[in-house]
This record gives sequence, C-alpha cells and structure tokens, in this order.
Amino acid sequence: MEKNCLTKNLTECSDKTLDPSESSKQISNCPLVVPLSNSLYVGDLSPNIDEKNLFRLFSRVGEIESIKVFRNVPKGKTLGYCYINFKSSNIARRALEILNFYCDPKTFLEPIRIMWNNPDDTLRKSGDGNLFVKNLPKDFGSKTLFEIFSPFGKILSCKIASDEDGFSLGYGFVHFENPSDGKEALKSLNGVTISKKKIFVGPFIKKEQRGEKVKSQFTNVYVKNLDLEKCTHETVMDIFEVFGEITSIFIPKKKGKPLGFIFVNFALPEDAEEAVFNMNNKKIGKNFLYVGKAESKLERQRILKKNFSQKKKKKKK
Repeated sequence: MEKNCLTKNLTECSDKTLDPSESSKQISNCPLVVPLSNSLYVGDLSPNIDEKNLFRLFSRVGEIESIKVFRNVPKGKTLGYCYINFKSSNIARRALEILNFYCDPKTFLEPIRIMWNNPDDTLRKSGDGNLFVKNLPKDFGSKTLFEIFSPFGKILSCKIASDEDGFSLGYGFVHFENPSDGKEALKSLNGVTISKKKIFVGPFIKKEQRGEKVKSQFTNVYVKNLDLEKCTHETVMDIFEVFGEITSIFIPKKKGKPLGFIFVNFALPEDAEEAVFNMNNKKIGKNFLYVGKAESKLERQRILKKNFSQKKKKKKK
C-alpha cells in the first residue's frame, strides 16, 4: 500500500515531510500535458472494477461518450485498464486533473493511474524523455513517484512495476513530454536518498538496444581502475548501492593497501547486470572503470584458452 505522505532526505536540502492534506494539492498543481484528445487511458484497475463503476465515478466530471474495459477473452477477467471517451477534451483534462491516483475504501481500493490516450505513439516508441527508476522503497506507489518527478516538467506517464499481487517490485518508469525535462530530473535525482534508500535514475533503454545480454546468471561483480584512495567500503557502497541490495564488498589488500580491484556482490542477478551495464567504462575521478562479471579461476582459464585458440586460427589463415 502506498504512503500518504512522502519523506525526502535529499543531498542538497534538509529533510522534508509533505503533509497528507497537501498531497492532493501538489498533484493538482503539477504541470500536466496539454490535451491530446478527448480520450483517457485509465490503468491499475482492481479486478472488480467494471464499466458501471467507472461511469459512476467519471460522469461526475462531465459527459461521457463511451467506456471500454479490456478483458481476457477466454476467461472474461479484466486486464486492469480501460479507455474512456469524453464529450470534449476539456472534460477529459478535468478528469485527469481531479481523478488521477483516486482511490476510496469501497470500490477503487488502489490508486488509479490516468494518462492521455494519444493515437500518435511516436514519442512513446522513441523512448525520448523516458526514465528508469530503481531501488525505490517498497511502500512507494505511482502517486509518490509522480510527486517526486512532476516538479521537473510535464509527465506523460508514471508507473511503479508490481507483482501479480499488486506489491511494488521496487522500480518504475517516468516518461516526460519534453526530453530535456527528463535529463534535468535524471541529473537532479540520480543517487538521491529517499526514505533511507539511494535511488537510481537513468534513461530507459529497451533490452534489444542493450546488445547481447549475459546468458549466465551472476551476482558477483568485478571492478577495477578505481583510484586507490577511493578503494574504501564507504565509497564503493556509495557508488553501487543505487543498483540494488549489496550483500558483500571485498577489497583485496597487500600490507594494508588496496590492490586496485574490488568485488561487489549483489543480492539479485538483475541488479548485478544493471551495475555492469551502467558503470562499465564510466569515468570516476580521473579513471574509466572496468566493471564486469567476476569470473572464477576455471572460467578465466576457459576464456584464455578460447582466445589463444582463436589467435592460432587467425595466424594459420
């Protein structure tokens, strides 16, 4: 369940708690995307929500032309989203402003998520202005995520990923209408501590655009080229904890001095892969880091043997 109030411990400002009574005011005053049509997408609907429930709620704002709840054809169960067409774009805009993240104790038990149903999905497909946010507190929902990012510009969509039971997976996506607003949000919020968790904010990159994914599952990451004075537990934790829970950090030393390489072990394989993808060849201080899968002695021997064989074949040609 999502928090009603938000505590932020930002790097450059003092602790601040938003009063619950001001939460709805903040959202209603946030920049909203200009009307694109008279149609809205409504998501995060509970399984019991049907057209009658939606009509009863949204008709308070203005005249509705049609409501279509999408269902699984064989089973007839709702897929958790619908499209609502209003008499005019102004009514649709008011519905978005008033009812986004609406919930009540009887019917709409979880906050509903509303955005414009734009027939032109060029911007969505391009991915420009789309951010990936992870390492979020598990009690954060889409509403809280919206509250954090909306001061930076107009938001097309904002979503926390959840499991089949509706519990947060600790990451989400925020898509800005203006890509420059997304860049500013990334610059300001990446690495910021919120509710004792340092969040990671980066550009959303589709899996197919990342190149070949590592097939084997690994949690241990090898890091080298970090300045020797930065080879401390605190610095390494500060750099890598944004990608997820770290179970251990090992800094090899000789006569009490670090040797210049480190092993960081994550709780989850996907967090380790995210760290490798985002931090490899990243400049920290004067050096460019090498970050990759920590290979066992046997794996290193296999790779060396394979490389040696390939070189021999090239020489023969």
